[in-house]
Amino acid sequence: MIILNTAVTITWNLPPTESVYAAGVWDLLTNTPDGLSSYADNLTEDNYVAPTEITAGSITVTFTFTQGGLHKLTLSTGTADAYTRISENLINVIVPTTTQSISARY
Repeated sequence: MIILNTAVTITWNLPPTESVYAAGVWDLLTNTPDGLSSYADNLTEDNYVAPTEITAGSITVTFTFTQGGLHKLTLSTGTADAYTRISENLINVIVPTTTQSISARY
């Protein structure tokens, strides 16, 4: 679980491939708990290590979630209308609450 308004770094591992991908081919589909979705083209955030034929790569993105509940993040390629899912993460964001201790006298 992630706490609301806390920065979180997510890393997707990319398997070795014969195709060399530039950082700009990766996109991110975000679905929020209220049912809204957004599609970010040309994801080049933070850190990208391109996979090669022999070695795996990775892409790292930092988020700050501002809404509590279950979020779905989908790493993809393509366009908002026609994309290929590469990997999905479900992230539960919790909203901290304040508690008071109650002392009883007997």
